[in-house]
Amino acid sequence: MYEHKGLLSHASLGTNSAVSSLMTSSLFCYENKILVEYVWLGSSGSDLRSKSRVFDTRPSSVDDVPMIAVDGGSYDQHPEGQEVFLKPRKLFRDPFRAGDHLLVLCDSFKTNVNSSLRNQNSSCTLEPSNSNSRAPCEETLNQASAHLPIFAAEQEYCILASSTVPSSTPAWPYAHLPDPCKPYMSVPGLSEANKLKTYASGRHLAERHLQACLHAGIKITETSQRTSPAARLWSYKLGPLLGVDLADQLWMSRFILLRLSEEEGLSVSFDPTAVGGAGARCNMKYSTSETRNPGGGLSCIQLHLELLESAHLLHLLAYSKGCVSSRSLGFEVGVGGSKEPTLVVPSKTLILKAGHYVDQRPPSNVDPYLAIMVLVSTTLQIPLPDSTVHGLGQLALSSTHSGISSPSGFPLFASQAKPCNSRSTMNSEDVLIDELDKVLGPDTPPSHFSLLQGAMYAEGYDECTSPFSSQS
Repeated sequence: MYEHKGLLSHASLGTNSAVSSLMTSSLFCYENKILVEYVWLGSSGSDLRSKSRVFDTRPSSVDDVPMIAVDGGSYDQHPEGQEVFLKPRKLFRDPFRAGDHLLVLCDSFKTNVNSSLRNQNSSCTLEPSNSNSRAPCEETLNQASAHLPIFAAEQEYCILASSTVPSSTPAWPYAHLPDPCKPYMSVPGLSEANKLKTYASGRHLAERHLQACLHAGIKITETSQRTSPAARLWSYKLGPLLGVDLADQLWMSRFILLRLSEEEGLSVSFDPTAVGGAGARCNMKYSTSETRNPGGGLSCIQLHLELLESAHLLHLLAYSKGCVSSRSLGFEVGVGGSKEPTLVVPSKTLILKAGHYVDQRPPSNVDPYLAIMVLVSTTLQIPLPDSTVHGLGQLALSSTHSGISSPSGFPLFASQAKPCNSRSTMNSEDVLIDELDKVLGPDTPPSHFSLLQGAMYAEGYDECTSPFSSQS
């Protein structure tokens, strides 16, 4: 059986004309042969790896794709060099090979051998590998299924020219990134040909990525360039999707973007510090059946915010995998479309008195499985799996920190707060999709604080102090 191994990192592999020609050749049009690309997270939990296999028939579902084993030593995913097993979880159409060929997202499991083969009582079991955060995420979301947690994400990334790419390639060198606020970054008809050509390379990659994701079956809803002079980034939006589906699609969309950057001769970076400034983010929109309830949504959002403040340190550790800076320790809630606060309640949610809110803490290279898991665990007070607690370390979870309180007087851990019991069967997609953009223009925002305060008083919410009370 033919197999092809690949490794993707944040740096592209450079321009290779053979790659482009191979993608369109008749190699991938053989009758009665189906190529399936296995994609999984590498040992660091942020690198993506892939391996291709050839099948005689097309799998009709993910259950028809067999689990395979790879050498753990070769992929640096098992300390003793034993096999790592890849369990298929989600199928996508292959936008590179087209036809009936497929991409399959997998999570990885390592072997745990007890005793030796000579011992009749010996056994071999599978347990999630150290980089497999999908398994504990799915475990947590299964416990939260009654709350219908729904997510959407805005993924930012930076496009840089590779040092190995010929100078004729239309991409910005790292030291000369343009200012996105300048007119030539958004007006294609200007005469500054070189600047326009350079910008067009990024726009061409973003457009190809949009089309490839749609072909693959990924729920991508928007792509654009960021306008912040400090960021100089591109972004795309995914969702809304139920729980783990959002994380699955986000990882596969990153894989597709990295693959496309190889053909374009560009380097795509998800490093939040790639170009300095405010840093790149992966903003998470989040709602539950309770927050979508028009009769008590704002009350539940208020409680969620208090729970999130009480577990702020835990979230920072999960989002940044322990790399917490002093600049990120502050917790602030904003309203409307502000980009500065830690969490934001959108204008639409205030007007409807129900809906979603946005967590702006996750960096652009966040593991979405971890982000989703801790959000659900904190706001719905579901205990984290033991493996995740151990992985996040004892810094935020040891007894020495159990008495620390947040500035608002809440304990460090959300498990000591009371739950929200209101429920709703409201269609979440009606809330998450930006319908109000058709009515309210970006230059006519409502008085955010007064609307929220008035709405909460109208609901009779006076059970605890609001994090908004200090705003003027």
